Amino acid sequence: MSETHTDQASPPPSATLYFEDFQEGQTFDLGSLTLTTEEIVSFAKNYDPQPFHLDPAAARAHRFGRLIASGWQTAALWNRRFVDTFLSRTVSLGSPGLSNLSWPNPVEPDQQHIASFRIHRLEPSRSHLDVGKLFGEGTMALDEDDDALVLQLSLLILVGRRPGE
Repeated sequence: MSETHTDQASPPPSATLYFEDFQEGQTFDLGSLTLTTEEIVSFAKNYDPQPFHLDPAAARAHRFGRLIASGWQTAALWNRRFVDTFLSRTVSLGSPGLSNLSWPNPVEPDQQHIASFRIHRLEPSRSHLDVGKLFGEGTMALDEDDDALVLQLSLLILVGRRPGE
């Protein structure tokens, strides 16, 4: 994966983010990334061996007319940026899942994409007082153009509450 990091260096352990540190409407820039033809083909060989992911010549004969990345590769790349720039600074307790995963537009080789995460709702757990629920939306778009979304998903993350609060 070829990446251009736009985030700051990892914060020190004292900067760990708890549920109480987040606000509804807060948006996080997860940085940018670019896939090469070789990375697209390599992933496809292992996980999604369809002609339009494997071979530029075969892809031209397909409905897309060009080589494109697997949607699963797109999701994996977004997740890596999410872990590196958000979850690694958060008291993350895992996630029961995501929903509404879509790939509105294909990812082509050598395009720069911008990833982000926006918090829509925060909800303290009723059954576990040390846990908060963070509901958000992840996106990845070509050059920060919302009309060129290549990934969109809804995500619930369980986040630790600050001790003593």
